[in-house]
Amino acid sequence: MPDLDRRRDRAARALGLDPAGLPSEAAALARLVELSRGPVAAACLVVGYEGDPLDPLIVSTSS
Repeated sequence: MPDLDRRRDRAARALGLDPAGLPSEAAALARLVELSRGPVAAACLVVGYEGDPLDPLIVSTSS
């Protein structure tokens, strides 16, 4: 992919990470999980064809 670096940097910024000092894959995934459980999750709700929200991809196992 010729634009892989640009896409990677854009994804990092969307997660609130500095593209110049990217963390490990595990740290980036942990940040994604953290965001998926916060207020960002409500703003990024995916709605199906019939207008009902789809089940989240990442489900919290802690209470």
